[in-house]
Amino acid sequence: GLKHAKSLELVQSGFADIISATRAYDATDILFDPIHQGRMFAIFRHPVERAVSMFYYLQQATWESTYNPIYKDITIHDYARSSVTDDNWMVRSLVGKADNIGTPLTRQDLDVAIEIIRRKCVVGLMDDMEETIHRFNSYFSFRESGEQKNDKTKSPK
Repeated sequence: GLKHAKSLELVQSGFADIISATRAYDATDILFDPIHQGRMFAIFRHPVERAVSMFYYLQQATWESTYNPIYKDITIHDYARSSVTDDNWMVRSLVGKADNIGTPLTRQDLDVAIEIIRRKCVVGLMDDMEETIHRFNSYFSFRESGEQKNDKTKSPK
């Protein structure tokens, strides 16, 4: 995906308004350059709520390649204490350590991730989706649902 987009010079072409990638570090490293920069947006969820949701999802997600039937029989307490819970996935993704799950993160990694979010990310909250969508629409000049595009190039009838 990302390497193919790079070979097509997708960012430099200006054809894409939005590029979706689960790994921000990889996307910025491969696609963008000092002249063609991006701004990301993300919706954040309370980490405990996210972990609880993941626990219940994993208990029934038989279609996932990572599905393990053992999840059906463990308690949420056992899940929280297990090694299958994620290990600061967002920090790892932002600092380019997503593939190094066993490697401990440092305070510097956290500081870098916070600075990336502060400088490069428009933040929304899962708990307030209406405000989140409004914020994204406003910042990126997206249209609200049902809003018509204001095309000033058309001549009046």
